Amino acid sequence: MPTRGSGRGRLALALTLAAAALATCPAAVAAPSGEWLAGDLHIHTTYSHDSYGGPGDDNTGPDDFFSLGFTVAGQFTQARTRGLDYLAISDHNDIRSQTDPGFGSGGVIGVRGYENSLEGHAQMLGAGRLYANGESTGADVQRLADEVRADGGIFQVNHPANGSTSFPDDPDWGYLYEVVPDTVETWNISRLYQPPFPSGSSNDDAVRFWEGFLDRGHRVGATGGSDSHGVFTSALQGAGQPTTHVFVTERSERGVLEGLRAGRTYISVQPPAFGGPGIFLEADAERNGSFESIVGDTVAPGSPLRVRVRGAPGTFVRVFSDGGKKAFADVPVTGPDFQLQFESPAGATWVRAELFDPDGADARRAACEVQFGSQTTYCRNELLVTAMTSAIYLREAQAPPGAPGAGGPPRPGNLPATLRTPSGCHRRPFKATVTGEGIEAVRFSVDGRPRGAAVRRPDARDRYRVTVDPRRLRRGRHSVTARVSFAGAPAGALVASFRVCRAQSRGGDESRRSPRFTG
Repeated sequence: MPTRGSGRGRLALALTLAAAALATCPAAVAAPSGEWLAGDLHIHTTYSHDSYGGPGDDNTGPDDFFSLGFTVAGQFTQARTRGLDYLAISDHNDIRSQTDPGFGSGGVIGVRGYENSLEGHAQMLGAGRLYANGESTGADVQRLADEVRADGGIFQVNHPANGSTSFPDDPDWGYLYEVVPDTVETWNISRLYQPPFPSGSSNDDAVRFWEGFLDRGHRVGATGGSDSHGVFTSALQGAGQPTTHVFVTERSERGVLEGLRAGRTYISVQPPAFGGPGIFLEADAERNGSFESIVGDTVAPGSPLRVRVRGAPGTFVRVFSDGGKKAFADVPVTGPDFQLQFESPAGATWVRAELFDPDGADARRAACEVQFGSQTTYCRNELLVTAMTSAIYLREAQAPPGAPGAGGPPRPGNLPATLRTPSGCHRRPFKATVTGEGIEAVRFSVDGRPRGAAVRRPDARDRYRVTVDPRRLRRGRHSVTARVSFAGAPAGALVASFRVCRAQSRGGDESRRSPRFTG
């Protein structure tokens, strides 16, 4: 059961317990040394093709005057006035901002990067050069992710459900779970901007997409970005709306990238100068009252957890775990400095926390979901989320360095197994096949839904197979996931994408489907 109390009383109790524990446990883990920096990871300037820079703009004409944008110096000036510590300029496949005199001005840390147009958009954070996209296949995107990481950067999926009222059937990010990113932009633009108008990301679906990586055993951080393009919209969609707070060990681009890579982030609806709330998810891994672990860390199941909230009285806290399920009922925030202590749900492998204001969600669903639900997300999505955290992971102690599985769950490229599906676009049933050594069992799913028997035994040639029937799926890109269990090694997930070349058979003629509005 959750417990709550005032900041002073809990702080005194925590200090007393910590002192007693340290006296008897000299090996206790120390709290991380560093600070939280506020910034925006998704900002455009007039170097982008969809942001007008006035006469002389080389990629946008005067007929697009309504998209009048900011110069590099203008975006850094706005970031400074809003209390931001860092800013990532992410022009579309363009890095000229990095040599602009305004980059990194005003004492705001400049984070290099660009927004890469693939089947959807990826954020190449820390990129000091443009990378070759090849044919933008899943293999090409995996190579891109590996290359930017090798250069010290971060590979992020941007607004995976942009403009979609039917995610994941209508994704903006076409690769779904085929490539594991470092971070996912779970909050793009204001949550008041819902598809189809005035066009925006279905952020609720983006969060569920991100949680899918967590459910698959991957450590992926959550971020937000204003996606600010123009001067005329900057009052509600300017620098820091939303703000991504990153815990860093040094005030530099490298420090920001390291914090992102570790998943040490939380997102706030407004920048510091506008009173954006703070939310901190912490764990007491040593059970000594010190709560030394923060988001991005891994602690043992059953470790005490708490949420601290700053500057958000009158809002509500909710905590989610595996499968996006609530850990317990919503808890009201009763003061400017508030904390909630709780125990993780039995069997949970991750937890995250969120702040929100009531927004009449139940009434909206009842009033319009039946009639308009397929055409807009206003009926069902949360509109007044004010802050959210990345996850803390709940797992048993990791193996020593060098041992199988050390360093957390293996990524698909490191598993001693492979998943194959036939190439091309599919209209008829086909086989998805897993091969490898030391496999005990394989559980298959398509788009996150179990398919056929939960466990497939190997055939005569030591292969695990499942039949995928595209006639039951909508036209477009889908994913098949194989959760592989090994003898004497950690389990892991393999993901492959495939395309369906016909409409869903149960839905009738494709022309009868509701139109997609993209804005």
